[in-house]
Amino acid sequence: MSGINKGVQACVNDKLQREVIFIPWGAHSSNLAVKYACDCSTQFILLFYLLQELYNYFTGSAKRHHILREKLKASEFGLMVKNLADTRWIASFTSLHAVDVSLDQIIE
Repeated sequence: MSGINKGVQACVNDKLQREVIFIPWGAHSSNLAVKYACDCSTQFILLFYLLQELYNYFTGSAKRHHILREKLKASEFGLMVKNLADTRWIASFTSLHAVDVSLDQIIE
């Protein structure tokens, strides 16, 4: 957004024909800091790789996906495995949380 010449801010300024104030979003900086910190650790890299492979395994087959979904419906706290997004730390957290909560059903 902060690009002066070709960014979104410049396009909005042109469209509205006035100066638009840019307010940086602190959560974005925090998200990037956590993402880059995790990228420095081989343990985190392997953990997120495993989470993505687990997601790929269950979503790669309709039969496996259906079996997991049925196991999770029968449980009280089951969460479906989630896809990871490279740009959002919260996606990594929700994926990790889903596997943590549903580990028994995933193993079954």
